[in-house]
Amino acid sequence: MEWQLSFPSMASFSLHSLKNRVIAVLLLSTMIPLMLSGGISYFSITSIMENKIQNGVHSNLRQVQISLINTLSNLNHVSQQLAFNGTVGRDLAKYFETDDILLKDQLGRDIQNNVNLIRFTNPDLGHMFYYFADTQSYVFPEPMLSDKFVPDNYPQLLQQGEMTYYGPHRTTLSRFIDRTVLSVTRKVDVPGYDNLYVYIETSFQLTQNVLQADNSSMNAAHLLVNEQNLITYSENKQFPVGTAYEPARYREGIYESQSSFLFEEPHDQGWKLVAVIPKESYNSEKNLWLRQFTLFTCFSVFIALVFAWTIWRTVRRPLSRFNKEIKQLHDSNFHSPLKMTKIIEFDFLLRKFQLMRQQIWELLQEVKEKEKRKTEVEIEKLLFQINPHFIHNTLDTIRWLARSKGMLEIDNLISALNRVLYYNMGKGGSTTIREEIEALTDYIELQRIRYDFEFTVTIHADENVLSRQIPRFILQPLVENCLYHGMKDEGVIEVHIAVVEGRYTSIRVQDNGAGMTEEDIERLMENQSRERRKVGMGIGLYYVNRMIRTQYGEEANFDIHSRPGEGTTMSLRIPLDKEREGEE
Repeated sequence: MEWQLSFPSMASFSLHSLKNRVIAVLLLSTMIPLMLSGGISYFSITSIMENKIQNGVHSNLRQVQISLINTLSNLNHVSQQLAFNGTVGRDLAKYFETDDILLKDQLGRDIQNNVNLIRFTNPDLGHMFYYFADTQSYVFPEPMLSDKFVPDNYPQLLQQGEMTYYGPHRTTLSRFIDRTVLSVTRKVDVPGYDNLYVYIETSFQLTQNVLQADNSSMNAAHLLVNEQNLITYSENKQFPVGTAYEPARYREGIYESQSSFLFEEPHDQGWKLVAVIPKESYNSEKNLWLRQFTLFTCFSVFIALVFAWTIWRTVRRPLSRFNKEIKQLHDSNFHSPLKMTKIIEFDFLLRKFQLMRQQIWELLQEVKEKEKRKTEVEIEKLLFQINPHFIHNTLDTIRWLARSKGMLEIDNLISALNRVLYYNMGKGGSTTIREEIEALTDYIELQRIRYDFEFTVTIHADENVLSRQIPRFILQPLVENCLYHGMKDEGVIEVHIAVVEGRYTSIRVQDNGAGMTEEDIERLMENQSRERRKVGMGIGLYYVNRMIRTQYGEEANFDIHSRPGEGTTMSLRIPLDKEREGEE
């Protein structure tokens, strides 16, 4: 179905049009204040504007201070994670205590990974590392870090116990970048290492955002003064870093220097933030506000605010509703009811959006169905890729037995072969663990005759799992892999089947053969592996992995652990059959 909708022409003026509403509201909100503006005394306006300017400056200062406090708090929080009592700090203590080279190397990588994870989850932070304070050397050197790291040269903002906050200051860590950052050092109380510290600094962009949070238009510069009344950061050349901060009082709340007014915002910890505003800019801003507000009366301001609220309500509500529809699409909710806004332009877009959403849903269903059919075809194809070499080798073995032994053994061999072929050439689907074990037993008997070495296969299965449903043809490829890769005389293959955690079937096949390398494992798991076509049914481990992934998705797990000379262990975990579990 296609929506037919046309926009209204200018001849039919309707307040249902967003454009017409905006024009009407703006005309009224502009004309009414101009007509109703009266004369208010000069001294009253001066007093109001001056108080407003001061309040605005202090409000902007508090905004910058809050951003700075949040940044320092974040530095403190991250430093706690890297200290001795934190997760990373405990690993660091183990790193220094152990003499095992392999364990030390693993701990070092874990510490670096955890530090990188903390940095990744805190995008507002930059460099963070451990260092020795006496030698200024890094515990885990990085090629991008400068060798000129001397934190004692940074301006100290605040000292709290074993923590020292610096800055803002120019970073000396990066070899190619010179930007302003905030930083902190914290002592790490690792036994035997009294000189071990952690250093953390903010990202360059965060520090710029904090210092530029003041949105006033009076060219304000900022100073940071520590608890010793020394300037640790300055944006004004008249107040150099490291000098004492000694302004003269002008009047309540305002201090004065030679050519500027200073507004202070102290903090409970002893440091304070100062805004330095040139006297010329301060008076110019005040006069500008006076010239603007002398044209309006209190009533005109009230009317302007009412119409401004009307404009916001007119635009905001439809946009909010449109945003909700987009979120519904983002959450894959393709069938939520469509709610109109009673504004022609927005309703037109909503109907188009609804049509697009319906088309997307149909396309997704089509793609999903195609992928499902493709997967089913691939699995069926794998099931029927029976390797003729297996049948040829088995028939050769039967012929050899016919020549060397009596008819009874030939009968047994043919019977076992028929059962294996009948079971393995079934058309997929599920089976029980009991039937899978019986087919595996017949297969093992055939392989005992085929191979010229002695081996033992033991199967341990709990009684309560024998009736569980599993995909067909799972055990045989696992055992076949053990026989083919490095099995010799007196080889042992153990098969363990049990229920774990009350909701998974665990299958573990272990051998004491020659083992495999990682490259061998990857080659066996490939779809077009030549090795898997040389033995048995020619399907192998790729079939097992593909089957459980298709049927159980991420709920299933298939792992292979092997080393040359140490045997191979294959672990398979699949969820229990939910229908059968409900019956029990």
